[in-house]
Amino acid sequence: MHRKFIATVMAAAIAVTTIGAAPAKAGDKELARFIVGVAALGVIAAAINDADRKENRVARQDHAPVVVPPRHERPARLEPRPLPDRARVTVLPAQCVRQVSDRRGTRNVFMAGCLERNDVRMSRLPERCEMSVIGQRGHERTAYDARCLSNNGYRVSRR
Repeated sequence: MHRKFIATVMAAAIAVTTIGAAPAKAGDKELARFIVGVAALGVIAAAINDADRKENRVARQDHAPVVVPPRHERPARLEPRPLPDRARVTVLPAQCVRQVSDRRGTRNVFMAGCLERNDVRMSRLPERCEMSVIGQRGHERTAYDARCLSNNGYRVSRR
């Protein structure tokens, strides 16, 4: 923008000097005035140009550096908000329900191995519902009491 302004001022100065000059009269005084005028315009143009350069230097130093993240890093992943308590009803697969007998009678339990095979997150199940059950071959297995899970918001799917 300043270059256009300087060019306009110079063009106007040259146009004004050519209009005012008489074609037959070219004395030393007029030539000297013309040279002094052009030199003055040159000094003014140089001062404006120098001021522009100083402003540009200051303006470039004021900007904050741009930080570009490395390409190999993934952007931060947004985690979903947790559901309200009324919406946290989790459905457990019905095929994992087994009946086991103990001293207190027969109760329904969810077998842990079956739940894992059906993509149920075991870490989210309440620990207080966890119990040990001895299987048919005498192996101890982990199970979850169905009544306890029901009291904690878990439901059985309909086949």
